[in-house]
Amino acid sequence: MAVQTLKLDVGNDQNSILLGGLFDAAHDAIAVVGEDGSVLFWNRQASKLFGWSTGEMIGQKFIRMVLPQEIDQNGQRNPLGFLNGEVDAPMPTQGIKVPVVRRDGSLFTVELTATPIALTGGRAFGAFIRDVTVDKTAEDRLHENEASLAIAKAQFVFAIEALDAGFAMFDRDERLVICNSKYREIYKAAADDIVPGVRHEQIPWFKVLSQGGEATASECDDASSNVTQRDHKIGDVWIRVNDHRTEDGGFVSLHTDITALKQQQHELRVARDAADAANRAKSEFLANMSHEIRTPMTAILGYADMLLSEGDIADAPPQRIEAIETIRRNGHHLLEILNDILDISKIEAGRMALETMEVDLPALLRDVYNLMKVKADAQKLTLELAVQTPIPARIKSDPTRLKQILLNLVGNAVKFTDQGTVRLEAAVLDGQLRLSIHDSGIGMTTAQMARLFRPFTQADASMNRKFGGTGLGLTISRHFARLLGGDLTVTSESDKGSCFTAVIDPGPLEGVPTIDTLLVRPTAITSASTSDTGKPLAGVRILLAEDGPDNQKLITFVLGKFGAESAVAGNGRSAIELYEDSIANGRPFDCILMDMQMPELDGYEATALLRQSGHKVPIIALTAHAMSGDREKCISAGCSDYATKPVQRASLLLQIQAALGHTCPISNAA
Repeated sequence: MAVQTLKLDVGNDQNSILLGGLFDAAHDAIAVVGEDGSVLFWNRQASKLFGWSTGEMIGQKFIRMVLPQEIDQNGQRNPLGFLNGEVDAPMPTQGIKVPVVRRDGSLFTVELTATPIALTGGRAFGAFIRDVTVDKTAEDRLHENEASLAIAKAQFVFAIEALDAGFAMFDRDERLVICNSKYREIYKAAADDIVPGVRHEQIPWFKVLSQGGEATASECDDASSNVTQRDHKIGDVWIRVNDHRTEDGGFVSLHTDITALKQQQHELRVARDAADAANRAKSEFLANMSHEIRTPMTAILGYADMLLSEGDIADAPPQRIEAIETIRRNGHHLLEILNDILDISKIEAGRMALETMEVDLPALLRDVYNLMKVKADAQKLTLELAVQTPIPARIKSDPTRLKQILLNLVGNAVKFTDQGTVRLEAAVLDGQLRLSIHDSGIGMTTAQMARLFRPFTQADASMNRKFGGTGLGLTISRHFARLLGGDLTVTSESDKGSCFTAVIDPGPLEGVPTIDTLLVRPTAITSASTSDTGKPLAGVRILLAEDGPDNQKLITFVLGKFGAESAVAGNGRSAIELYEDSIANGRPFDCILMDMQMPELDGYEATALLRQSGHKVPIIALTAHAMSGDREKCISAGCSDYATKPVQRASLLLQIQAALGHTCPISNAA
């Protein structure tokens, strides 16, 4: 656009007045600058904008007064050079934005438009100045926002690319906005196939949403979805769609390739099934082994007891009595080994159950002492029982497992001590019951102690040949101690002896009386024959359901010694028939001893049928199974009590007497 020249005669007073009035009424700041750069006119808006009055500005160099000094100092070309008399300086044909300075030194931005003015005495320029600081700030802010958005977008893209999952964002019309490379990788799509703006119809997984979770076999092998929860699984990809819509109504989806995970899960399932099958096989093997060993052991030990209690045994040669005692001793040793194997199996399977009850602690300690005193005396050892601190008269624990720990530890101490003393000490420290067994035996090295609690391991392999044993006792004892809320530890020195300390939780001790001494009264260990005196079951009719001929004869003999009248059934079906016949004849059996593993109809089924028929006769299970859960299985079938083989005479008598004191309700039937 051509520059228009305004012709004015500033020297005419009337023109000056008209010019001043016109310029003062303008909204912009206006200055008239002569050819030498001096201010000839300065209107009221200019005074407000720059802070300089008209009188102060007239005659001053415009550029020197309003332009920042940095422009000159930096050697930059002066954008307003034409206002400073520079002949070759170009004059802009439209407004330019320049930084200027106020009287107070503050900087701001103005838009300056210059117009040549023809004067009588020469030429001048009219400078029309408008403050655009606010506009400039907005523009700068816009640029800053754009820069921030660019940075944010770059960070967003970096973040979604760093994801180990596919990411896709869609707008309200279900068109793709952005996705990461992992998304394309999962769906095996090239960059040109999935681009912003692509419709959902072109994306296979969208059909799961639109068709309620259905998908064709060609699209996915194992498709399932739940539209309500918006969790979707297609083949080996899990899809999670965000329930919350974006501001424009769109949504975000995450896609995870779980092919490897599914394979791992499959392998784990296979391994777990194999482990479960192995555990079942082991449990079945142990149960069968228990049955196969305990059944003949019942006959072996029972007939050994019979030989020691019948006829002219008192007149028998010492060698015969010693032989019978050897049979009994080794039979019980075999049972101890079997029990250890069963215990470690239960522990490893996590099926070892404890029962907590009130325990007479002093009585339990005396029982352990009296039982082990016989072995100690046989090896000419001194066995001592002492109290280090006052101990509670009663504790809450499992007496069977606690007693098993002590018998094992004292038994080991006696076994590995050739001469000297074995001492059992009891104390309560920090609310825990501490039971320590000291011996003066062979002791152990640090290396031997390190492998002491491993299953099937002894401190030294040569010890197994010299002393015997399975190497399970200490492992079992430590497990029991931990189950009882404590632990089992050992200190030892080679050739100087060892100290095993079992710590257990005694339960609440507040208000429980204590004792500080233990008076030990030796208890005679009697043979089985002494329990046969008298006829405690005289007049009692007992039905024995047992398929083993040897055990039939043995148990019938024992029942006869107790004074009971008995009848024998070879299987569960015969047992039911004999019992119902006894009722029909008016002479019902008072009790049934039921072997649980028999041909035709086993004891579980026979017991269940008797209960279903309304019979309340006491039934005591006789079983060679001693695995965890066998007792519960028998009781669930309807049995009143449970006894394991080999049958102990005294225990069986007590169980029969207890059973005759009550009847079994029908509700116990399986």
